[in-house]
Parts: sequence; structure tokens; C-alpha cells
Amino acid sequence: ETSRQATLEQAIARATLLNIPVYAVGLQSSDFAAAPLEQLAGETGALALIAPQPDTLRELYAQLGRQFKGQYQVFYTSPGGEGAEHRLSLTTRINGVVRQSSKSYRVP
Repeated sequence: ETSRQATLEQAIARATLLNIPVYAVGLQSSDFAAAPLEQLAGETGALALIAPQPDTLRELYAQLGRQFKGQYQVFYTSPGGEGAEHRLSLTTRINGVVRQSSKSYRVP
């Protein structure tokens, strides 16, 4: 057996520790509960998108695609050791508009 199950709280804690936003897409049904997906996405800094019908899934994925299209990845090698906490700040200027963001992370 190579799989294991994690509780919602464990999944949120791990994603938060590794600074991984979890985008969740769900399809409503009679036995579907949106709350766990919304909690997972919300607490990891992402979005939960819930489709009321299967034919609306395509638009939800297109919405995510548009959001991801405007994102960039910045790779950084930390000089710190295991367990060290760091704070990164990023400043961008696009068409004269300045945006700033910062994030803390702990080296696993």
C-alpha cells in the first residue's frame, strides 16, 4: 500500500507549511459538501470553485486558467537550514503600477 489518507486539517497544515495554495474544483451533487473544499482553498490562499452542473466545469477551469496565466513563479534557494523561517518581499511595476507582496515560509 503506497497511499495514505490525511485529515483536512493535516492537508491544510502541510500545504500551509510548504506555502502551496490548493485550488479546489467541485461538482455539486446530492452527496457533495462544498465546505471542506472551501476551507482547504481558503486557508491555503487559493479559491474553491463549485460547479452547479457538469456543463459549467469548462468555464470554471477556464477561469482558473485566466488567473494562472497572469501569475509568475519565482525560484529562490534559501541559505537557511532546516526549520529556519524566512520572509520574502516582492515588488513589481507593470505599466507604472507598483504592487508589493511579502510572504513568510519555513524551510522544511
